Amino acid sequence: MKPLLYLLLPISLLFTGNPPEKTTCKNGPYILEQSIKLHDPQGSWESASLDMVIREPRIQGPERFSNVKLDVPTKTFSLERNREDRVSTHIVDEKGQARTLLDGKVETDPELVKKYRLQPERNANYRGYYEFMYGLPMVLQEDNYEMKEVSEVTFNNQTAISIDFELKSPMIASSWRVFFSPDDYKVVGLETLGEKPEEGEYLIFNGNADINGMNLARFRHWYDKTNDQYRGSDILVSYK
Repeated sequence: MKPLLYLLLPISLLFTGNPPEKTTCKNGPYILEQSIKLHDPQGSWESASLDMVIREPRIQGPERFSNVKLDVPTKTFSLERNREDRVSTHIVDEKGQARTLLDGKVETDPELVKKYRLQPERNANYRGYYEFMYGLPMVLQEDNYEMKEVSEVTFNNQTAISIDFELKSPMIASSWRVFFSPDDYKVVGLETLGEKPEEGEYLIFNGNADINGMNLARFRHWYDKTNDQYRGSDILVSYK
């Protein structure tokens, strides 16, 4: 796996010349704190209301677009996604209740519900996905994860700091490795962690989108860990 052929080294080797308190494996919370300050300098995330159009090409579906509205304080969410020549809508309201629509109407045909993934119970996962992907690193609060190993690695042919997190509420996977730039602590990628380290997916982040004073990655590219095969991207087309 070329972008992830990294050599794990003690984090103490990462900050040569820095004060001793910044050169230990206990430095994970400091790295996370600095990353949050970089990505959200005004502390906007907790009151953020995102409205995004995301192009999501996948190998099996190159022309997928999603219109996502995510209100962090009220936890309300809506996702409109083109499904061939149809449009599905997935909603979570302020009471946490979920409902789905197909072309603006409730669909009861079991075959269409299955084909277009209209099961309302999916909506919380959709919401969790977009909150996690577009809220990093701000969503990593002390009450929702356990911080594991901190290492210096090579990721995407560049030096990076990796921190392993065990999420208390799994999102796709329960364990994630987050990669940070050692220069400014910017999030540069993610990797799913499982029982078999060579299996799963990794993401490369790049570009920048200024959303409500937050500095978020504009591009997220997915790859298969087993063979480095490209699987798709999440590309911010418009946002506010």
